[in-house]
Amino acid sequence: MKKIPARLLSVLLALTLILTVTACGQKPQPDDGSTPVSDVSTTTTEDSTTESTTTTTTEDVSVDNTTEDVSADTTTGTQGTTKPSTTSKPTTTKAPSTSATSPTKPTKPTKPTKPSTSTTTSAKVTTTTESTTTTTTEKTTVPTQDPDFKSIKILSMGHSFSKDAMEKYLWDMFKAAGYDEIILAFMYIGGCPLEKHWVNVQQNRADYEYFKNTNGKWNMKPNIAPKFAITDEDWDYVTFQPSPDYGGGPDLCEGINDYDAFDDLVAWVGYSATNPNVQVHYHLTWAFATDCRLWCFTEYHNHDQMRHYRDLIAATKKYILPNEEVKGVIPCISSIQNARTSFLGDTFNMPGNYDINGDGYHLNDQGDYVASLTWFAYFSGQPASSMTFIPDQYKEAFPAMAEAVDNALKNPFQVTESSYK
Repeated sequence: MKKIPARLLSVLLALTLILTVTACGQKPQPDDGSTPVSDVSTTTTEDSTTESTTTTTTEDVSVDNTTEDVSADTTTGTQGTTKPSTTSKPTTTKAPSTSATSPTKPTKPTKPTKPSTSTTTSAKVTTTTESTTTTTTEKTTVPTQDPDFKSIKILSMGHSFSKDAMEKYLWDMFKAAGYDEIILAFMYIGGCPLEKHWVNVQQNRADYEYFKNTNGKWNMKPNIAPKFAITDEDWDYVTFQPSPDYGGGPDLCEGINDYDAFDDLVAWVGYSATNPNVQVHYHLTWAFATDCRLWCFTEYHNHDQMRHYRDLIAATKKYILPNEEVKGVIPCISSIQNARTSFLGDTFNMPGNYDINGDGYHLNDQGDYVASLTWFAYFSGQPASSMTFIPDQYKEAFPAMAEAVDNALKNPFQVTESSYK
């Protein structure tokens, strides 16, 4: 074998070494084994810059966890997938505090700007409350009421004297005058004072016989309480009257004042009645017949009809009229007294020997007709003389009775002599 010259071998070894270093991307090391400082520094700087750029890009791509726009964005762009920053706040939303102290409301974060070169698929979980205002109009069909439709609803809280005025004739009188709806009712306890009515109201005691007429016939319900009666209908009018025994007031009736409770009863109607426009009226009842033997007529009024008449009017002026809620006085006292000055005389009460106590204070049928005619003319505003419902037994007496009523409405607190002698 031919021996290779030593000089050629050295050249081959040197070329091999150069090729090896070049392939590894490094310059040939100096023979003394030291490392070039400038080359190492350059390489380290380039790596640090690359890491910083990555961190900045990651902060731009964040997940907005606000309740207004909760979006999970999958961004695919020309720069490839961006590495998430390890210094960013975790995207998991913290649960609301359950402590008694309300947490401070966080500041709303700024929504990040998405790169224009990216394609974003946004899965929005945004809760949007659409304010769709739906106006529901309930059509209440109100029947077109005939302008000539006439209605009246009267409730009396009283005793037998309200029964005298209402029971026999009043419904028929309103019907004859062309009323389309007539509802009459009275709460009955014999001789009931105003004070007892007030006690019954406070305790809502079911002590009344309740008479009601809606069709020309009276129906009675026993054991009725005041609350039931006052709310049974949308009453136009509610009336009261004093006890027959104590109508003169405390100065005459040994200190017994039957008017003490009157203002309370009027107030009760105002806050209990279902009709906000209800009116309270006072039924001023009649002086007793001259043959009356009732004990109070003798003891308190000296068995004197005209004195009784004046005593009842004086008490009304003193205890009733000062109440501004009272809309008026139904003057049966003067219509009966006016009629007594006619040829009919003192013939409007039950006979004085009616029972063991005597009567002479309840009205008879003829008296009932005059009292009903007074209520009709008072509430309707029509003159009594216009009435067409005249039973046969009163046809002859009717002109005198109608005149007595019309004069009483003109002058409720004085006697007007009849022209029918």
